Amino acid sequence: MTARQACAHNGVFRSFVNFGSIFCQHGEYSKAQKLVEYALDRREKVLGPDHGETLVTVTVNSLGILYTRQGQERYPEAEKLYERVRAVQEKVLGPDHSDTLRTVNNLANLYTRQGQERYPEAEKLHRRALARYVRVPGPHHIITLGTVYCLAIIYYKQGQEQYPNAEKLYNWALTGYEKVLGPNHSDTLAAVNGLATLYSRQEKKYSEAEKLYQRALAGWEKTLGPDHGETLRAVGNLAIFYSKQGWGRYPEAERLYKRALAGQQKVLGPDHRETLRAVNGLATLYYKQGQNRYPQAEGLYQRALVGWLKVLGPDHSDTLAAASCLATLYSTQEKKYPEAEKLYKQALSGYVRVLGPNHRETLRTVGCLATLYDSQGRHPDANCLRSEFRLTLPYDTKILVAF
Repeated sequence: MTARQACAHNGVFRSFVNFGSIFCQHGEYSKAQKLVEYALDRREKVLGPDHGETLVTVTVNSLGILYTRQGQERYPEAEKLYERVRAVQEKVLGPDHSDTLRTVNNLANLYTRQGQERYPEAEKLHRRALARYVRVPGPHHIITLGTVYCLAIIYYKQGQEQYPNAEKLYNWALTGYEKVLGPNHSDTLAAVNGLATLYSRQEKKYSEAEKLYQRALAGWEKTLGPDHGETLRAVGNLAIFYSKQGWGRYPEAERLYKRALAGQQKVLGPDHRETLRAVNGLATLYYKQGQNRYPQAEGLYQRALVGWLKVLGPDHSDTLAAASCLATLYSTQEKKYPEAEKLYKQALSGYVRVLGPNHRETLRTVGCLATLYDSQGRHPDANCLRSEFRLTLPYDTKILVAF
C-alpha cells in the first residue's frame, strides 16, 4: 500500500471513529460499537496492531470509552483496551507523552467508575498525569484542569475525610476554567456543579450549594437554552438537592422534577437514561411523602424498572437500583411483602454477579432483605442471610449490621 493510499484509508477510518463518537454521545451504543469496531479491525489489518503513532491507538481508546459508557459489564473489556494502548504508547511515545497521559487518565476514569476498591489506582494514575501536566503545559491549562477535576471527583467519592482535598481541587478547577474559558463554558459549569454537589453533602454548606446549583442552571439556560439536555440535568440536580431537605422544599423539588421529566421526554425520549433517572427521582420524592403518594411512586418506579430492563438489561446497576427502590416501597406495605422479597432477591443476585458479594450495594440489599424477613417474623431466614454475607467479608461487618 502506498503512503497516499494509507492516508486515504486513515481518512475513512477516522470518519468511522468520529461518527461512532457522535452515536456514543447520544447513547446509541450499538451503532457506535459497530462503527468503531469496524474501524479498529480494518486499521489493524492495514497498519498493524501495535502501530503506536498512528490512529490505531486512537481507535482503541475510542472503543474503550464506548465500553466504559455501556456500563459495568463492559468494564473488563475497556480496561484491556486501555492497558493495550498504554503499553504501546509508553513504548513508542514515552511515559510522559500527551497521548500516553490521555490514556492514563481514561484508565483512571474507568477505575473511578468501578467504585471504592479501585479508587487508590485511579488516584495514583491521575496524580501521575497531573504531576506532568503541572510542569508542562502548566497548572491552568485546560488539560491540567481536566485532570484536577477528575481527581476532585475521586476525593469526593471517598467521603467526608477527603472532602477538604476535594474542595481544594474543585476550586482549583473552577478558578482555572473561569479564567481560561469564561463563567458559562460547559467545563466551568461542570466544576460549579461538582462543587455544589460536594457542598450538598455538608449541611452547614447548604446555602453555598444552592447558590452554585442555581448558578449552574442559569449558566446552562443562558448558553444552551431551557430544553437542552445539560440544562435539564441541572434542573434535576437542583430537584435532588431540594428533595433531601425535607417537607418544606418538596414542592420545589416536585416542580423541578416534573420540568426535567417533561423536557427529557420531549428531547431525549421516554426510555432515555436521563429520562428514566428523572422518573426514578420523582418516584422517590413521592415515596418520601408517605402513604397518600405511594400509588404515584409505585407507577413511576415500575415505569423506571421496565425502562431500565429494556434499555440496559437486567444486570445493569441502574436496573438493579430500580428493582431495589420498588422493593423498598413494597416493603412498607404488608400485602406486598412477597413482591418486595422477589425484587430484593432479584437485585441481590444481580449485585452479587456484577459487583461481587462484598460491594456496598450488595450489602445494602442484604440488609434490606434481612429487615424484610424480620418484619415478617422470619428471624432464622434473616440471621442466616446476614451470616452468609458476614462470612464473605474481609473487613469490619458494621456496614452490614448498620442497615
